[in-house]
Amino acid sequence: MNIIENKPLAKHTTFKVGGPTKYFCVVKTIDEIKEALAFATEKNIDYFILAGGSNVIVSDDGYNGLVIKPEFHNISIHNDSITIGSGFVLDKLVDLANFKGLKGLDWAGGLPGTVGGAVRGNAGAFGGEIRNCVSEVRSMKYVLRENKIVARNNQECEFGYRTSIFKHNKEIILEVDLQMEKGEPKLLKEKSTFTRQYRSEKHPIEFPCAGSIFKNIPTKILTSNVRKRFEGVIKTDPFPVIPIAAIIDQAGLKGYKIGNAQISEKHPNYIINLGHAKAQDIVDIIEYTVKTIKNKYNIDLEVEPQLLGFDKKYEWESN
Repeated sequence: MNIIENKPLAKHTTFKVGGPTKYFCVVKTIDEIKEALAFATEKNIDYFILAGGSNVIVSDDGYNGLVIKPEFHNISIHNDSITIGSGFVLDKLVDLANFKGLKGLDWAGGLPGTVGGAVRGNAGAFGGEIRNCVSEVRSMKYVLRENKIVARNNQECEFGYRTSIFKHNKEIILEVDLQMEKGEPKLLKEKSTFTRQYRSEKHPIEFPCAGSIFKNIPTKILTSNVRKRFEGVIKTDPFPVIPIAAIIDQAGLKGYKIGNAQISEKHPNYIINLGHAKAQDIVDIIEYTVKTIKNKYNIDLEVEPQLLGFDKKYEWESN
């Protein structure tokens, strides 16, 4: 395993921002993971697991620790089941499942990131969620200088709305078992083609970005006045929610800009890098949006991307 010092991280994130990490390594085997964790222990430094980089904002000052990038790309298909490495690109898996006539991921066409990242955040769209086809997840825990591989069934993963136990436990997802259904390849391909076209037309994916910045708002936690105000845009995702893009738009924040970072005019739940944006610009826009929506509607926004390397702890990080 090769440990690289002062590795720039901008090109490893979809936002294309951020400074260098003190140490960086790619791991392709369990033994290499063990070696990486032992290195972090020996140096007495923190470590961070970086998957596809689609849900993280790296500080302009970088990260004073070890970034571990798992690249587990193994895949096997047996009847209706898929066993797949956490580093496998989700969008590639969608195409493969469609070709094999396996239904369960057709809603994910065009989503960025890896299978491991999708499981960690319980990725979902168009009423579908990855938890609906996860049967088991195997991960590695590092406790008291000992490595332990843990296998969890679907219920033990504690999936919730864009979350799972892996967002709260510092573990490395190794491999995922998916239980699929039989489907018609042609119809599955048509659905994925639609979702990709929809994202291309409605989302500003032509710019570096991290997908949705905020979670949509479940209607059940809102006051009746707010529900009534936005009743025309309520959708099922997979339960009734108000799209945060509509709330940000209503608050007059569409197009709001700091430096070369901007709330997208195409889709207000995206912040885009117009070119050479700073990570701090993005975070400042997030903070301003959180405060504005709280003041206008008394709504506490939940931020999806994770911050890495920032000295300041923002209030919304605990939402």
